[in-house]
Amino acid sequence: MKKTKVKGFTLTELLVVIAIFGIIMAGALQLIAPVTKMMVQADVHEGGNAAVSSIASLLRTQLSPVEYLQVNNAAMNEAGREAAVEKFVDDYYNGIIKNGSTVTAPSYGKGKVHVLQIDNSQNGKISTWIYDVTFDPAASAITGSPVYTEFAVNKAYYDSYSFEVKLGTYDTIAKFDEKVELISEAQKVMMNLNSRETAFTIKASTRRNNTDYSFLTTSTMSLVNLYNRIGGPGTAVTGVYYVVDKQSAGGTLVDAIVDRADPLLTNYTKISSGIQVDLSALDANGKVNDTGYTFIYSYGAEIDTQ
Repeated sequence: MKKTKVKGFTLTELLVVIAIFGIIMAGALQLIAPVTKMMVQADVHEGGNAAVSSIASLLRTQLSPVEYLQVNNAAMNEAGREAAVEKFVDDYYNGIIKNGSTVTAPSYGKGKVHVLQIDNSQNGKISTWIYDVTFDPAASAITGSPVYTEFAVNKAYYDSYSFEVKLGTYDTIAKFDEKVELISEAQKVMMNLNSRETAFTIKASTRRNNTDYSFLTTSTMSLVNLYNRIGGPGTAVTGVYYVVDKQSAGGTLVDAIVDRADPLLTNYTKISSGIQVDLSALDANGKVNDTGYTFIYSYGAEIDTQ
């Protein structure tokens, strides 16, 4: 009987086959990797949307209906917040008395001043304070301890994501992350708060499979009460409040009660309309600080002057 020889693959042939399969697999991975990254990015975006929507909704709800607004480009400590609230009262409410009061027996007002703080150095943590205040030219003061809410949006959002909030619109994450060197440039962004559409951008970031992922969402709000004053932002305050001040009468300064809708009111009182911006905070490199914002504001309905 003749024996049949069974021939196998030579080592060279096996190496060639393995190499071919390796090339095919590498090519397949090159095709799959971008698709996988896109899928993860979409999942990151979808998962963070609820948190980003909550942040945007909070900012619109809190800031859109304000009567007066001051903003500082830094998160503040307790002493800084209280000083900012006192300055706010001095700028907008000192000297205001209740409707019907007289110079000889004035009845001064009281109300609430709100603070909303965004701390980008703590993953975009947003906290709020509500201060009770009295205003009197001789003795304006904060009364009692503020009502403090440490996490104004759901704390659970910060377990999976970190956030950063900036005023203005940014096309790319690189632009968002860029430090502004000139106060004049930051001023342009901050003063957009005076416009009908105030833009702010939220960056959400997380880490998946040892890779960092981020996305940007831009939202807008209308500062309704600031804008809808007669003549628009920056013009004289209108309304039914009254002020006590000194006014010249034949060369003699006399007490006066004046409706703040009086067109001459701005000549003899420091009450002004719209928004004040403080850009004094700089970082260690002398660039404009963007580690947070502190908004100080009030609502007309919460000020007791009627």
